[in-house]
Formats: sequence, structure tokens, C-alpha cells
Amino acid sequence: MNMSGLDWGIMFGFFAVAMAIGIAVSKSAGKSETDFFLGGRSMPWWLLGFSMVATTFSTDTPNLVTGLVRQHGVAGNWCWWAFLLTGMLTVFVYARLWRRSGVLTDVEFYEIRYSGKSAAFLRGFRAIYLGLLFNVVVMAGVSLAAIKIGGVMLGLEPIHCILWASIVTVIFSSLGGFKGVLLTDFLLFVMAMVGAFAAAYFALGHESVQVVKDGETLTGLQAMITHFQDNPDLASKLDLLPALSNKTLFVSLFIIPLAVQWWAAYYPGAEPGGGGYLVQRMLAAKDEKHALGATLFFNIAHYALRPWPWIIVALCSMVVYPFDSKTDRAAARDTVAIVEEIGAKAQSDQAGVAALITAKTAAFEASLNKAAAEQDKGALTAEEISVTVAAFKADLELIVTKVGEAETPAAAAVAITEIKQAMKFKRDGLTALRAGFDKESVPDDKVDHDIGYSAMLAFLPAGWLGLLLTSLVAAYMSTISTHLNWGSSYIVNDVYLRFVKPDAKQSELVWVGRISTVVLMVFTGILALNLTSAGQLFSIVLAMGAGTGLLFVLRWFWWRINAASEISAMLSSFALSLFFNMALPKMEGLSATVASIAESMSLDTGSFNFIAIVFGSTLCWVAVTFMTKPTDDETLFSFCNLINPAGPGWKNVFAKAKANGTPIEANHSKENIGLGVACMLIGSLLVYATLFATGYWLYGQTQNAIIATVIALLCAGGLVATWGKVTADRTEG
Repeated sequence: MNMSGLDWGIMFGFFAVAMAIGIAVSKSAGKSETDFFLGGRSMPWWLLGFSMVATTFSTDTPNLVTGLVRQHGVAGNWCWWAFLLTGMLTVFVYARLWRRSGVLTDVEFYEIRYSGKSAAFLRGFRAIYLGLLFNVVVMAGVSLAAIKIGGVMLGLEPIHCILWASIVTVIFSSLGGFKGVLLTDFLLFVMAMVGAFAAAYFALGHESVQVVKDGETLTGLQAMITHFQDNPDLASKLDLLPALSNKTLFVSLFIIPLAVQWWAAYYPGAEPGGGGYLVQRMLAAKDEKHALGATLFFNIAHYALRPWPWIIVALCSMVVYPFDSKTDRAAARDTVAIVEEIGAKAQSDQAGVAALITAKTAAFEASLNKAAAEQDKGALTAEEISVTVAAFKADLELIVTKVGEAETPAAAAVAITEIKQAMKFKRDGLTALRAGFDKESVPDDKVDHDIGYSAMLAFLPAGWLGLLLTSLVAAYMSTISTHLNWGSSYIVNDVYLRFVKPDAKQSELVWVGRISTVVLMVFTGILALNLTSAGQLFSIVLAMGAGTGLLFVLRWFWWRINAASEISAMLSSFALSLFFNMALPKMEGLSATVASIAESMSLDTGSFNFIAIVFGSTLCWVAVTFMTKPTDDETLFSFCNLINPAGPGWKNVFAKAKANGTPIEANHSKENIGLGVACMLIGSLLVYATLFATGYWLYGQTQNAIIATVIALLCAGGLVATWGKVTADRTEG
């Protein structure tokens, strides 16, 4: 892809502005630990809200959405849309609780909520686990997207892409601290949104999207919608909800996320009960009202405003870079498994290979006919079977031809490997995407459906190309700089200051923060070079946090939860995740049994594993809670005085404090949990209705669009009417 002088000028102009901001605030950011990591706790809601949105507007998010849409349709996004529920719960219940705590990081919370050596251990362990291990995994996924975009748009090799991205981001992050991140996030958000809408506009204008219908040439949005509606294999991709006819897809993509995933899994930006960099921004707010306002703005913008430009680009990519045909994919599924066998036979027994191909083809045809007779899900028609069998036989004969053309055994081995890779691309519907790029800039192991977004950017005109690429660079810098600052805050405040050098000077802490920023980026780059797809990362991160969410929700409202509860939740969740994702696939018998059980429950294997991890880890931490000593009274009394938590889970503590002659005298009113949950539901309905309304307006489904719009307006009115009660009596301690 050729970048014009204008494109390069736009990009370097942005870098200059970002670096200028970092340099301008570097002096104030370096005054103290609080200034470097929280901006002096004086930030307004709108700046924090924009920063939250910009941070989650990372380079891997459009790629993730594109991969989901290409493989599962628009409805595939429910795996992350469901997290809105925990986001709204954080808005109306937890945001002000976090602001009251007055901690510097969310893991510092452990030593105000729990007691003893276990609380200190938990704080240190969680700081390293989240700040280093978990954080690096997340940043590696974002950097993987940068690698793909750099390869597609600039022709950069992965190592060069990581080096340049790391150097620029680390310098910026270490200079400006948290305040620098916030100020540039506002600029980054505007640029990223302009870039996203521009990408959607030019994707709709691609000549492949045009459709001729009834003698009329349709273009733009109308053409794209028509293309999908007139193609039986693609029509369901537009659905906003998974089809009930496919029970497994419906349960796995819709029911599980809405019923379990949102409260059970710890995921960056959607932590049950709040956590991570979102809590960092709540703690940086001027007061509770600003913390609540920032979090509400984030959830509305994150789920209702941003997805549709990405979805449109993803849909267009399916037209410009179409899947392999249904019959070719079906043929390739079986071909992949026998490429080596056919290749070896072709090398050792030229006469016998023809008979082997005939036998394999007959067995393949018999399996297709059996599936059709038994009306299995996804079974082919008689006509499709005929075409598929012919394609299967042609693939096997191609193997023989390529092996025969090889002059040496080594060359034959290379040919077999290349054919197997080509068959994998065909099986997964990726042949067109693979053909769109040279292997030097985009290696085979980086080609997946998520690269469709980057591929569509190749058609942007000069100027717009530079703006969009700059917006993606901006999104990358925003996300990575936030994660670096957040992870560094754990290392400095919760490891170095707490356990290594408690009497460290403020200037020393700032420098430790800057050094740890560099270290985190190095680990991130190494891991990013070994990842394949955004979807792969999403599954890894989701599995790592499965089963811990319920504890994070309840620890604010049930006194009996202690440090041992959290330690057991983390360890059991991690151990079960390793078992189901790494050990189980190698146990053929047990793996087959699990797959059979999952199928009987209309679940895919991934969803079944997730539920098993949640169930197992929850049983573990609940059992440990009752088997271990509770937090000491002094810590519980102190926590109640600071936070004044509500609900029946604290009645015993309040009663005991009163009986001891030291009644709880909190600086804040108790939470109205009922009102908070009601507002959470209204807020969630508002965002979902807005999301659906936008989709229906785009699809031209006027009646549905009007209904969804009216629901959204009614919900907005409900929130406005209750806002005074929600924010009432928020005295700062």
C-alpha cells in the first residue's frame, strides 16, 4: 500500500502533538506518585469518560468485531455486548463506592477490606498477576492488531512494527503519566471515531459492494444490505440476535453471555464490581458524582455509539473478500486430515495412490450421504454433495500433481505443507483474504477473519488513508499507554512501595514507574509476536478470569468473604482454565465425552468449558470462605466507617460494632441497592435499544427502528427522572 506525502504528514503531525502534550505535562506528572498515576484526583467526568472510551477503542477491537461478524454474523457480538450489564452495575452501584475508598489502585483495596498476612499477600500477588501477567496478555493482543495493520497497510514485518510502536508509546507514556494519557485520549477518541466512520463510508463505496437489481445499479448501504438479503448463505449474518433454529449458536452466543458471562468473568474494561483502569479513572475523579458520570458516559459510548462503523466494514469485507464456497469448505475439512497420507503415498507408490484416492473419495461421499439421510445439522443437499465430492477428489489429485512435480523429497515435503495450509484457508473460508497480501508482510499464521478490517483499509484514498491509519495508531497509543500506566501503578504502589521500599521518596517512585513501563512493553512485544488472532486472545483472557466475577460483586456486600476467598477463586479459576484449555484437548477419550455432553446441552465446547470453570471455581471459593477465619473486627469496622456498605450482608458487623460501644459513624449515606439495580436495568435497556435502533435504521426496517427508538427515549427519560436520587447525599469523606 502506497502512502502519499499527505498521509505521512498527517501521521507525523499527530505524533508531534501527542509528544508535545506529554512533554508539557511531564513536570506536573513527576511531582508525586498520585500525580503520575491519578492526575492529582482532580479530573472532571467528561475527560475521564472520553478517556475510558478511548482506552477501550484499541486497534484490536475493530479486528475482534470483524472476526466475530465474518464468522458468526452481527449477533456474534453478544459475547461482548453482554458485558454492558456489569458496566451499568458498576455505574449505579460501585463507582461511588470505589471513589469513597480513596485508594491509589484497586488492589490496594485488599488491605482496607481484609486483614492479616493473607491480605498483604493478596495485594502483592494480585498486583503482579494483573499488573504484569494479565496486563501483558491484554497488551499483546492489542499489539497483535498493530502487527497486522502495519503489515497490511505499511508492509512492515512484525518485528519492525512492534519495535516502532513500542518506542513511540513508551516514550509518550513515561513522560506524561496519567494526566498526559487523559489529555491525549480526548484527541485520540475524536480521531478514532472520524477514522471509523470514514472507513465505513469508503467500504460502502467499494465497487464490489455495488449490486444491479431490476436493471438498477444500487450503491452504498442499500447495495450492501441487498447483497446480503439476496444471498441465502449470508442473509443470517445481518441478524441482531442469533437464530433460534441453531440452538448451539443461540445458547453459546446469546444465552450464556447474558445469563452467566457478564457477572462471572473478569475482563478488562468490564470487570464485575469495577476494576483495573476503569477504577483508576474513578479514583482520579473530583468526587463521586464525577466518577458516576464518567462511567455512565463510557458505557453509553462504548456499546451504543462505536460498534456500527466497525460492523459495516466487517460486512463489506465479506463482499470484497468472500468466503470459499460452501462445497469447497466442506471438501477441505476432510482433505486437511489426509494431506500427509496422500502425499506420502504419492511419493512411495505412484500406482497405488489412484486407488487410495478412489477409496477416500468413496468414504467421503458415503459420510455426506449419511449426514443427509439422518438430516444432521449443516447436512448438504444432493446437488451440493455431488459438487463437494468432485472438489474433494480434485484436491487430492492436486496433492499428487504437486508431489510429482517436486524434484527432491525435501521439495515434496514443502509442497505438502503448502497444500495443507491452503486447504486450511479454504476450510475456514480465508482463501480470498490470504490472496490479498504477500506472505512477507502478512505471514500465514497472522491470517484470520479478523484481518478483514485491515484489508478494507487498503481502498482508502490519499489523505483519508493517512487519517485512518493515524486514528488506528492513536487508538493503539491510547490503549497501550493506559495499560502501561495502570500496570506500572501496581508495580510501584502495591509491590515496590508496599514490600520493597516503604520509605521511598516520591521522585524515586516516579522513576520506578517509568522503568517498569519499559519492562512491561518489552514483555508485551515478545508475546505479541507469538499470537495469531484477536479471537484467540479474547478466549484466553476470558478463561483466565472465569469464575471470579461473582466474588468481586459480593465482596462489597457480604462481610464473610475474606482474603482466602479471593486467593482460592484466582487459583482455582486459573487451574481449571489450564485444564480445560490445555490439558483436556490432549485427552482424546475425556475430550470426546465432554464434547458429547456439551452437544446434548446445545452448547459449543468453549461455552461448556466456561460454565464448568465458573461452577468449579465458585464452589471452591465459597467452601474456602466458610472453612477459614473471617476478617478481623477492627478491619471490618474501619471498612464500614469508610464505605458505609448497604445490604443484609453487613448487619452482623454493624450490630457487633454497636454492642462493642463503637457504632459505625460513616461519612456517607447507605447505598439504595434497589434503586441502583433498577437504574442498571433501565440504563442497559437504553443502550441495547439504541444499539438495535441504529441497526434497524441502517437496515431500512422502519417499524422496528421506531419501536426501538421510542424504548430508548423512554429509558433515557427514566434515568433523567431518577438522576437526582441517584446522586443525592454524596458527601466526600
